[in-house]
Amino acid sequence: VWGIVGGGCETADGNTVTLSDGEVMEHVFSGFADATATNNTVTVTGGTVLGKTISAEESLLGVEFPGGVYGGYSDTGATQNNAVTVYGAADVSAIALYGGNRESTGNTLTIGYTSADGTKTAWTGGGQSVKDIANFDAVNFAVVPWNTSQAAITVTDGANSDLSSAKVSADGVYFTNTFVLNNSDSMTLLDESNITDESKKVTAANIVGDSTFTVGTSAQGTGVVSLDESGNVIYTVTKGANGSPDLTAQEQTHNTVMGMAASIAAINAGNEFIGQGLAQLQDASNIGADGISTFAAIGGGQHRYTTGSHIRTNTWNGMVGVGQKRDKFSWGIFAEHGTGNYRTFADYGRGDGSSKYTGGGVMGKLDLPKNYYVEGSLRAGRTKDSSGNALNDALGNAYGFSERANYYGWHLGVGKTFDFGGKELNVYGKYYHTHRNGMNFDAGGNYNLRGVNSDIATLGARYGQTNKRWNWYGDLAYEYEFEGVAKGTADGASIRSADIGGGSVRLGLGVKMKPAETSPWSVDLNLTGFTGKHRGVMGGANLLYSF
Repeated sequence: VWGIVGGGCETADGNTVTLSDGEVMEHVFSGFADATATNNTVTVTGGTVLGKTISAEESLLGVEFPGGVYGGYSDTGATQNNAVTVYGAADVSAIALYGGNRESTGNTLTIGYTSADGTKTAWTGGGQSVKDIANFDAVNFAVVPWNTSQAAITVTDGANSDLSSAKVSADGVYFTNTFVLNNSDSMTLLDESNITDESKKVTAANIVGDSTFTVGTSAQGTGVVSLDESGNVIYTVTKGANGSPDLTAQEQTHNTVMGMAASIAAINAGNEFIGQGLAQLQDASNIGADGISTFAAIGGGQHRYTTGSHIRTNTWNGMVGVGQKRDKFSWGIFAEHGTGNYRTFADYGRGDGSSKYTGGGVMGKLDLPKNYYVEGSLRAGRTKDSSGNALNDALGNAYGFSERANYYGWHLGVGKTFDFGGKELNVYGKYYHTHRNGMNFDAGGNYNLRGVNSDIATLGARYGQTNKRWNWYGDLAYEYEFEGVAKGTADGASIRSADIGGGSVRLGLGVKMKPAETSPWSVDLNLTGFTGKHRGVMGGANLLYSF
């Protein structure tokens, strides 16, 4: 097209022009008026503006149309409070950018764009250059490609430029083209080298120096906007108190440690099956002629853990093993596997992921005089944690991770049983320790997540029948997680931790069944509910065969 005029006549107010593609031979005016042109907006996100000036003789209206992009243009009146935004692949290298042409006040130039949904787009077109810039009271850098060898804007001519009244700022700037910035890193925002009239350049008094910035998915920090010795506007990352960049972690990085908390919670769900396996091996009705038993268990559940935010998980866990009871001692070896899908919930949004573990271990139980007993277990294995959308950068890109780590755990328990003639009360205390190693990965920034420890103490009582083919039981316990804190850093900045520690009450109900008194098979069906810091429900089935 030859030229674009958004609207106007005597007065041009509130007009909007957006150029996203194509070629404009002459000019772009958001508002064109005989009198005032105010509150008009021009957005150039693509295409090319060549800026040919049309003389009055050439114009059908008998007035001159100067080339370039204008927020507002007036023949006789003021051009005020107009806005020009340049981003994307826009090529304006052959033209000048003007807020207005007469009595220009309150006009704003913005470099880079943030959409309504928060997605950011930098300006990368036309070599990020423009012939001239004039008649703006504010120049804001919103989204900028980080580049130490090329300015965010280069003025290539300078003869018609005037930035002496423009306040220049970069507060809240998002830097693309990098995931991390280091202490005292610096780049040029505005290259004014070609403006030969020093009085037309940005003045130090009009620099808004303090700035915050964001990069990638991980870090945010502070910087300073200033003038270098040549009068160019530069951006410098602030040095922190310890000499490193003054960085903090973006709030969304909390998703990564919430995933670690979900992982340790999924592993802890396997604790249930250790206890069930020991109970099966110890049950006199399950012991065969030579005392050897094989057992298998599978179960699943839905859980909610409060972490400061909260996590919801769906888990499936299983175990197979073999064991034996000799006199007062029972032992077993087992293999275990579990998987959990989780969703994180926080003020800044949601994330999804999964955690799997595979391992094995040993367990044992010793009967003591007066119906006391002690028990314990050791377990170890490897986890795989993954997420496809735990993190998102401001450009709309999703980042995830897929990492493996080792885990191990142990437990000790003591208790006493009371026989009530066909019914039994088992009062117990148990302590479970579980550890999973940390992991390091890159996902729009570097993440270093520490290992997580879980220490759970449980006090409870189990009561039920023992002398029938179908025996019911109930289990009530209080458990307290002393640890369960997931921590980490994002590009060296501390991530807000996730903590599943705290107290919960659990109530379990179940039934153990044997097809016949002499049958080597037995089945245990159970259901457990939780409330408190840990809420949810899980159920399982245990199958045992005795030789």
